[in-house]
Amino acid sequence: MIFAVTQYYKHSNNNIVLNTRLTKSGWGYDIYVKGKLFITQDNIPSIIGNKAFKTEEDAKKIGNLMVLKMKQNQIPNITEQELDSCNITR
Repeated sequence: MIFAVTQYYKHSNNNIVLNTRLTKSGWGYDIYVKGKLFITQDNIPSIIGNKAFKTEEDAKKIGNLMVLKMKQNQIPNITEQELDSCNITR
């Protein structure tokens, strides 16, 4: 499955779009590939619990990191270290 997803990114490199949005409890983001919803993220990834991003800027930082990883044909997971380096408020 991972191989198939990676190949999909490869062919969609220039068609990846990030949209931030307000959620019930804060901010989240959606990532579209070729105009279709591919990832929806309402909570801060890699932390325990369901906590939304506190600011649109925080959601945008992590969303852009996900998009960058996808464009580099990497699996778009986020680590706690990456959250720390992006100064994401939890």
